[in-house]
Amino acid sequence: MRRALFILAISLTPAALPVLATPAAAQPAKSGPGTAAVKQANETIFALIKKKAPAADVTKAVRAFFDIDQLGKAAMQDQWSKLKKPEQDEFLKLLRELIEASYLGIQRSNVDYTVEYVSESTNTQGHVVVATKVKTSRKGRPFTLAIDYVLVKNGANLQAFDIVTDGVSTVDNYRQMFNKLMKEKGYSVLMEKMKAKLADLQKPAPAAPSKT
Repeated sequence: MRRALFILAISLTPAALPVLATPAAAQPAKSGPGTAAVKQANETIFALIKKKAPAADVTKAVRAFFDIDQLGKAAMQDQWSKLKKPEQDEFLKLLRELIEASYLGIQRSNVDYTVEYVSESTNTQGHVVVATKVKTSRKGRPFTLAIDYVLVKNGANLQAFDIVTDGVSTVDNYRQMFNKLMKEKGYSVLMEKMKAKLADLQKPAPAAPSKT
């Protein structure tokens, strides 16, 4: 059991927004390059957040571990071809900013947890899946979350593009939300909602009450 940053920051709405495939059919292994990549990323990002590092350092570490463009394209796969190139670029840029802002928001919280690295496997799509269990507390009561990282090979590195929390895929949730908004309201409304969420995440933290 080791303390680390678990990546719930990627959930940008009350409902967690992908899995493209579950790890259930995979052949498990105790550890491997995927586990090493997830551990390293967790430890690096957590250390930066803990010491209140500059925003640029945190976002650099997040970008090194998360293939946010791959996540965005997978989540928008049903709508992607309907978007013009400038719209695709705008969408991916805004999604990157949302996820990075979510991580920066952790610096204002005092969440404490431990992470157990359970197994590493390969799913039917050939993606590496690292299964973890996160133990923390909510309202003073302990609880455990199962969080799986779905990794894709990017050059010589393994990067995460999906996170599955208690069986719920971030990519799948994003896809459902994006499809619904695109069909019912259109691209412009999707952008408005994402920008509103970003503005909310970027609000300065409320000042601590003064001690008298």
